Amino acid sequence: RLTGLGRVRTFAPRTTPDISRRARALAGTLITVLSVAGCGGSSDGADATDATAATDAPSVTEAVGDDAVGTVATTALAEVNILTDFADVCRGVTLPGATAYDPARAGVHPVMYAIGTDPGYDDVIATMPEQWNPVTGQENTTELVACLARTSETLAQTCDGYQNDDGTDSGNTVEMYDAAYDVRLLAATTGEVIAATSTTATSGDCPMLFFFDEGEPVGIDHAIPTDELTAWMAGFVET
Repeated sequence: RLTGLGRVRTFAPRTTPDISRRARALAGTLITVLSVAGCGGSSDGADATDATAATDAPSVTEAVGDDAVGTVATTALAEVNILTDFADVCRGVTLPGATAYDPARAGVHPVMYAIGTDPGYDDVIATMPEQWNPVTGQENTTELVACLARTSETLAQTCDGYQNDDGTDSGNTVEMYDAAYDVRLLAATTGEVIAATSTTATSGDCPMLFFFDEGEPVGIDHAIPTDELTAWMAGFVET
């Protein structure tokens, strides 16, 4: 999953899932808590969708051609702000306050993530290998930015059953979408396209835990091909 930064949100666990990763992802963000007894799919095709999700792995197709690799942005920012700047790299801004990507240097090259519909991106925390993340407070060590541009989406099912602290139905729902993406892996300091690919992902079960934007009763969950992206990025992030 990819979790957005810098938003006021409510969250609702189904039973007692492990929420430590998302809790860490939203450290420093104001959160209002909703307790939830359960949620269910309200679309007629939910069961079929879940069966498909369990058997059909997202596909990843490598992008080819000189146009996809080597593009360099020109606008520059002097400092790195974890809540705003990394998404700017996907829009053509360079970050000289970050660290230059040097694949010849052995080890992990820290990466940050942004997702959206081009040219609009939001910084996110991804449930990718934790050792790929920059150390908290040392975001200037980031060398790479993964930009996921959503190119299509299909509503697969709608989940409900989220409750308030007093056990009453909050009326909140979560719309689950299958999605396709164009992905670029960029050098943070120059905007150079290190690699590019295309990928699709199929949504799974209704989430046990979901963060709602404050005042927004309908949450949106786009499927993310985390495993496939991890495998694709590994050769660039770990050298």
